[in-house]
Amino acid sequence: MKKQNINTTMKEFIIIAIICLSFLHVNAQVIDKSTDPRFGKIPEELESKIKERVEWEILWYRAALCPEVDFEKFVKRGFENDIILYKWDPKYIFLKDSLPKGISYSEYKMILEVVRWPEGDPKLNSYLVKKKGLRFTNGVDTLSFDICNDYFKYDENFLVYCKDDGYPQMISGNVFQDISYPFMHSYKDVRYIEALDLAYYKMAQFKGSSPVPFPDRNYETEDYFQFKVDKSLLSPKSVIVRVPKSNPYNTLEIFYYTNDTAITKGDIYGLYEVKYTLHAKPEYYEQTRPVVTKISRSLLNDKVKNEDKRWTDVAHFIDLPPSIEEREIQIKGKIDTVYFKQGEPFIMVIDDKGVETELVNEEAVRYLIKGKGKRQVLVKETGEIIYKEN
Repeated sequence: MKKQNINTTMKEFIIIAIICLSFLHVNAQVIDKSTDPRFGKIPEELESKIKERVEWEILWYRAALCPEVDFEKFVKRGFENDIILYKWDPKYIFLKDSLPKGISYSEYKMILEVVRWPEGDPKLNSYLVKKKGLRFTNGVDTLSFDICNDYFKYDENFLVYCKDDGYPQMISGNVFQDISYPFMHSYKDVRYIEALDLAYYKMAQFKGSSPVPFPDRNYETEDYFQFKVDKSLLSPKSVIVRVPKSNPYNTLEIFYYTNDTAITKGDIYGLYEVKYTLHAKPEYYEQTRPVVTKISRSLLNDKVKNEDKRWTDVAHFIDLPPSIEEREIQIKGKIDTVYFKQGEPFIMVIDDKGVETELVNEEAVRYLIKGKGKRQVLVKETGEIIYKEN
């Protein structure tokens, strides 16, 4: 009798669970974001509130971190200068000496666009603020400013979380961030689904596509969750995002590999790792910059061989010039003269007795020609002929 009751209870539990899941599934299906007002036109009051907050945060970030800015102009200190008692409006400090006489800085507002995010399938209370440069307008005139513009890359997108009656909270972009992800509590351990959302929200600054666990069979380690983002502003190829299990709310890593000479300072043959550590509240400018480190190509090859072939997606290679072959040529006599045979692909070597040696001039080959004497001749792949007296 007891066994029958247990079986009945289990059946009832399973039925209830199925009903609950079905109910949740149906509810998820009935939300039509095209007609739901929570995903429709942004109320003017809310849009204005978001723009005002983002404008302040963009300028305050530059005031605090730009190496060319005197930060002390933006604050009032007390208690033997150890405590900041007041923050001046950064727009006033930056613009006051650049506006026409009689014009107040408060009349000008930064030109910003606010859209729901992501634009194709928006999440509740999530907004992307977009800008192009630092432009301000009073409704009639537009002014553009260069306020440390070269110091701050990927500076056109800012992700904000804000309820209709709430306070805009900064999540992603070149600003001091309030929260890493609006639906997590910092005192709880981050789980996989939360780490996935965190990576997606943080990559909004770089127009990142949806993250996927990577590699599929090993997306989690003892220290972090790992994801691959296939499209972003950071690289023409994929990038890796690592969300640490400890303190994920303040730091997050993004990296990829490249031989792009704009990053490697001219070294086209080396492979370099470009790693960004995103700090929610960086303390100094250098923390905002990527760390570029030369690595062995075997590191990437081992990942491809032992983990997943798609690690090659994380490497952005530009075309390599042909490799240079060094070839040593020995003639019998002493070298007198070396020259290119006019109109033909040959190198002519004349010794001290007038004997000629004809060499085929192959592309991407550097010749070192030696004879019996001290003279040696280097014929470079560029066509330059250099005599050496050793």
